[in-house]
Formats: sequence, structure tokens, C-alpha cells
Amino acid sequence: MLDMLFEGQALWFSVPALLGTGIFLLLVIMMLLGTDGGDGFDADAGSTLDGSDSASAFELLSIQGVSAFMMGFGWVGIGGLLGADWGAQRSLGVGVLGGVGMVWILGSLLKSVRGLESNGNVSMSDAIGKVGEVYTRVPPRGEGQGQIRIVLSKRQRMYNAVSAGPELTTHDRVIVLQVNDDNSVTVGPE
Repeated sequence: MLDMLFEGQALWFSVPALLGTGIFLLLVIMMLLGTDGGDGFDADAGSTLDGSDSASAFELLSIQGVSAFMMGFGWVGIGGLLGADWGAQRSLGVGVLGGVGMVWILGSLLKSVRGLESNGNVSMSDAIGKVGEVYTRVPPRGEGQGQIRIVLSKRQRMYNAVSAGPELTTHDRVIVLQVNDDNSVTVGPE
């Protein structure tokens, strides 16, 4: 059975199939072990795989992209040549379609994985208009800073705060009025 893979025209499909599968499995093992694997996949959050920038086209020309094409081309070509008993030309055409299909699947998976990324950063400007609580006494306007606690994006945040008016004591409820240049917030009583 295995000798059929290495005779005649089947050799043109079996070599890419086995080579692509071997490289792909090696990359998966390296990924599971936590090594880089030379994937050529940059996790830059600004890049997408929709062809909107020139870098996105080259992400599919990574080691995974080439090995996925070889795998798809080889196995689909072997299936056409030996399984369906098609001629070499028809098997070649179907093999190319199989390789392109595998690269498309890889691109779709990478795009889906990229959609799962989140940096967790919250802009301080999101705090404007939100209600919080004084954590450390906030002196009257112009006399120093205190701290407030506020919940943004389901997470408690601590910000240095200055008062827009009178002194605010611990546990007073406050509303954020503005974000200051020194990364503090101006607050007033709720």
C-alpha cells in the first residue's frame, strides 16, 4: 500500500504531503512545548488578515502557510490520483485547490484567534461622569491630592484625585468631572 505513494506520478503529491504534514506537526509540538516555532505570526493588534494592509498577505507566507499548502496540495492530489483514479492534470488542479483551501482555513483560524486578543487597557477618559468613592481624603481645591476608587470595565481602579471644591473625606461618593494632564482626575461630590 505504501509503495503506491512513491511510484510514478504519485511521488509528485506524496513528497509535499508528507513534508508539509511533518513540518506542521513539528510546529504544533514546538508550540505545545512553548517554543517559538518560527511561525512568522506577529500578534500586532492593528494587523488583520482581511487583506486591508500589505503585511496581512505575508502572514500567510509563513512556515505554517507553506506547510498547510503543501499538506493540502499533496493529500488532495493523492486522493485524486490514487483514490478517484483521475489523471495527473486533473489531480494537479484539485491538489492546488486543496492547498489554497488549507491556506484559507489557516487564515480564517488565525483571524479568529486574533479576534480573541484583548489588551485590557482602559482609557482614563472613560472615567468621566462615573461615580466612585473616596479612598484617601481629597483636600480642598488647590491643596493637594487624594485617591478615589472607581469601577471601570468591571474592574476596580484607583486614581489620584483633586477636588473641584470642598474637602472630600474617606467613603464620600464622588463623580469624576475631568482628567488632568498629570494623570489625576478632578472630582466633585455626587
